[in-house]
Formats: sequence, C-alpha cells, structure tokens
Amino acid sequence: MSALAHHIEGQGVATAAISLIREHTEVIRPPRALWVPFELGRPFGPPGHPEFQRDVLRALLATLEAESGPVLEDYPYDAPVAADDEGPWACPLPLPAPPPPGSPAEEFARQVLDEVAALRPWYNESCRTRRTLAVNSGLEPEDAAELILALSRGETPDEPADARAPFPALIRFAADDLKAFAFEAVIARPSTAPPQGAELNQWLFNETAMGEALHQVRERFVDAEDPAWKALARTIVPAALIRQPPQ
Repeated sequence: MSALAHHIEGQGVATAAISLIREHTEVIRPPRALWVPFELGRPFGPPGHPEFQRDVLRALLATLEAESGPVLEDYPYDAPVAADDEGPWACPLPLPAPPPPGSPAEEFARQVLDEVAALRPWYNESCRTRRTLAVNSGLEPEDAAELILALSRGETPDEPADARAPFPALIRFAADDLKAFAFEAVIARPSTAPPQGAELNQWLFNETAMGEALHQVRERFVDAEDPAWKALARTIVPAALIRQPPQ
C-alpha cells in the first residue's frame, strides 16, 4: 500500500496509510503514514473496541494536515485486549525460569541454548504441518541463538561464510528467525487459549532468556553511530516492550 500511495498521489489524490512494519515504511517513504504497534492483520486494533479504532483513524487522518512529507507518525497506544479473548495465555511448555540479572555469562548462554533445545521438538512438529517463517537468515535456530548471544556479550563475531546478507542485516534476519522459531514451537503445543501476537511477544521478551538476549542486543546498539546498527536496534524488540533505562 505504501508503494501504491506514490502512484495515487501522482494522480493528484492525497493518501494516508497504516504501517504495521515500520522499517518497511521507512524505506518506501510513502507521502503520509501512521505506524501502529499492533499485530499483523489488525491495523486498527482488535474487534469490539470501536472508540479505540476511531481514535486510530483520527490519528491517521491527522497526517493529512502536514504541509510537506514524507510523514511517518507513531501511534502512541498499545491495542486493548480483544473482546473475544478467553483470558490470559501462558506458555504451555515447561521452560526453566531465566537466570537472575547479573548471572555469569556462561550460565546465561546455557539458559538460552537450553530454551532452544526445549523448543526444538515442538518447532519440528510445527514444520510438519505448516510452512515455517524462520528462513530469512539461512541459519539453524541454534546458530541464530549463538550469533545473538555473541552480540549480547559485546563481541563482534565473524560473519558466517555462507551468510545470506552482511551484518547488520544478517543479525536482523537471525533475530526474526529466532522469534519465529519460538512462536511456532509454542503454537504447536496445544493449549486451552490460543495465543495472540501480543501475548507471544510478552512471553518471549519478558519471560525467556532468548528475549533477554534480544533486549541486550537492542540496548547495545540503540545509540550506535552507524545508522544501520541503530536501525537494527529500533526493530529487534517491539516498541511496546522496550525497557526504560534506570533513572
């Protein structure tokens, strides 16, 4: 839609688009766009919340007031819980609790790799019945986890010989693959309440060592001088779950 907006504007019609993947919109640079921190498929938030959806629409239309562009605004509120949700979802897999803050690096790394090992059988089960999305980097989940771990420790690892992209794009792909791996694994394990995207993100980034490693990578590069690494930091953790630095 962002690319189509350029064509429509060329015909003299003003456009405003909803963005669900901010980094894509940053590259395409449509005339006007509103990025929303909602799960894919719900550009105005969940059903059953008409006033919230009207507020998103008002924020989108407000981008038309800009005198020049391109315009990319961020919607400041998270989506409410859907009216038809059955209740809070909990990970059905018995993963060990993440190590406490300040644990030795070796213990933390072992925890991350133990989580990957625990999720692997369910991920394999998921791949039997559906097409996996964990294919961007070309790395196995274990290798993607090792790459993220090295960066979380402050190291600068060598790029894999058969890498599909150079750093930092490969890191972004590896992070996306690791997230897809974890989500597909827990979805494959039956649970009483199917998880929503926001619930999966809350689980991964607040309750797992894998999520902690991704937080650490984001925090390492959020103030990087290189704009490519800084862009990685903006996309590796959902905006709603970014941790605030201690005061």
